[in-house]
Amino acid sequence: MIPSGYAIAYRDFSLDTKIAYPIPLHFVVRWARDFRFWLMTVGRPSYRERIEGVAFRAGREIAYEQYAMGVRDGRRLETRDTLARLETYVAKRKEERGN
Repeated sequence: MIPSGYAIAYRDFSLDTKIAYPIPLHFVVRWARDFRFWLMTVGRPSYRERIEGVAFRAGREIAYEQYAMGVRDGRRLETRDTLARLETYVAKRKEERGN
């Protein structure tokens, strides 16, 4: 029960209680507490932003690895194609010289 002339300034979740102050003062206490929490969070990402950042960096690292794998695999295929074309060319030249 809240006494007459008092109002709830904020709720303390750690103690599961509501803190009451005299009516004109409870606004000041609430604003001061909200301002304190706002100062603590300025410049810091929220939980969701931190998780999104972690996921973004992980995805970027995976993409870089897959890109590098693709480049390596592409070079292997290019080398195989080049060797196959070279062998075909050499075989044709041998046939031309043989005739």
